[in-house]
Amino acid sequence: MSVSGLKAELKFLESIFDKDHERFRIVSWKLDELHCQFVLLPPPPGSSPQPPPPLTIHCNITESYPSSSPIWFVESDDPNLTSVLERLEDIKKSNTLVSEVFWLFWAFTWLVCLLGFITLTGQLQ
Repeated sequence: MSVSGLKAELKFLESIFDKDHERFRIVSWKLDELHCQFVLLPPPPGSSPQPPPPLTIHCNITESYPSSSPIWFVESDDPNLTSVLERLEDIKKSNTLVSEVFWLFWAFTWLVCLLGFITLTGQLQ
């Protein structure tokens, strides 16, 4: 992919997931990396007043992109979060950065909603 094509993808993502997006944010990007944050849900009323810190997600974009997929990693040891990235590796068909970011947004949203539901209801523990 050309440099201008990659820049267009990154700018497109940044226009959707800007720094004020309520759930998923593109914090910064360069041609070889992308730094994102997934904003976690605030705690339920009556619990800790501090919201949890955002989940930091990094992406390394190789010189051979899109022939080789971007490499994603998360700043967490939580197996639920790393399993999301492992699942992304398993299902990659098209190697576009845009499709992978959208998939991550929905996967992390689903995971946080599921874990929040489990925590609030005490089910599936």
